[in-house]
Amino acid sequence: MLFKMALKNILRYKRRTFLTFAILSFGVGFFIWITGVLKGFDSVSTENLINFETGHFKVRAPGYDKELLFSEENFIKDPDPVMAKISGLPFVTSLTKRIMMIGEIDNGLDAQACIVYAIDPNNDSKVFTVNDFVSDGCLMSGGAVLGKGLAEDMKVKIGDYVYFTFRTPFGMLDSIELEVTGIINAPDPKVNSSTLFMDLFELQKNIGMTGVTEIAVKTNDYEKYPAYLPDMTVAAEGLDVLSWKQLGESFFAVSAMKKKGMGTFILFIAIIALVGIVNTMLMSVLEKKKEIGTLKALGMTDAEVQKMF
Repeated sequence: MLFKMALKNILRYKRRTFLTFAILSFGVGFFIWITGVLKGFDSVSTENLINFETGHFKVRAPGYDKELLFSEENFIKDPDPVMAKISGLPFVTSLTKRIMMIGEIDNGLDAQACIVYAIDPNNDSKVFTVNDFVSDGCLMSGGAVLGKGLAEDMKVKIGDYVYFTFRTPFGMLDSIELEVTGIINAPDPKVNSSTLFMDLFELQKNIGMTGVTEIAVKTNDYEKYPAYLPDMTVAAEGLDVLSWKQLGESFFAVSAMKKKGMGTFILFIAIIALVGIVNTMLMSVLEKKKEIGTLKALGMTDAEVQKMF
């Protein structure tokens, strides 16, 4: 009986019922949409971080200085024995070595700061997905692969030459002429807008060093990094071992702040929906004072009246 009376009450004011339903639907729908967008953004951003920059683990020299990326102290002088030990761990599927540095790219007319990854052409694709997104050309001897945005900013295309100027580990300025042999169109904005990839062995020959600034490691499950970290630390023989979570600390901090900000916005939407529903309920109750009095005179309790509404 109470359900039938409640249904009649809802259908009596169709416009009001529709507006209440629309407000509630908008609030819930917006919450679901925003939650999905945020989770999707975090998921894709984490994948990009791992697939283009960090791998599952990164091994670096002790006391690695982020402010002086290409300093001599940041180099692992003899990476091969360390790599041999790490590759023997049962959960490690592949690894590669890289040199990361910051310098300036020059097309003869304009210059722009960029990030450079000197990569091992034979092993880099086993850890990172850079090669999967090369839209034109490839990394060749004496060449460079530029992010699509960086190539457009510098107004260069396949076959053009650029100069990369950097400060060597010994403090001297050096410049390398590189042919643009590939363009990469990656889902990571940072790679597209400011990154250049070149051959690791050519850079080592140019600077007269065989060391690298980092060894990137891929495991069978990136989410198990807490369990793998102790074995990785032992195998690295005194070098610093950082997981993708540690390497992306600043990114995850920004992501958490965005979530908090969006949570506040969602709260306002919920309040608006709640105010609309409360307003409709109050109007409905106030309009039916006489009906409520009649129902109570017929023996209906307060709890039953509330259930009806």
